[in-house]
Amino acid sequence: MSAATAEAKTCENNSYLDCLLCEYFIATIDRIPFFEEQINAIDKKTENALIIHDREDLVNKKRLLVNYLSRLLCLTEGEIDYEREC
Repeated sequence: MSAATAEAKTCENNSYLDCLLCEYFIATIDRIPFFEEQINAIDKKTENALIIHDREDLVNKKRLLVNYLSRLLCLTEGEIDYEREC
């Protein structure tokens, strides 16, 4: 399962973070389970991370995923306002 789709005709950046940060990245509410799974996986990896840099990297990835998930959940409740936080 992937996070979402890209609106671009070609994808030059195929890494996990490149996709999430791409201006053409589109996340839809049917991808909510993907984001939940990824957050849970990062939580497990964070518990086992021995190097501080690795832990910080995981925390930053989780922040990004949580932000996407939060906005998708707002969409399911019909509360999204792109001018402010929902």
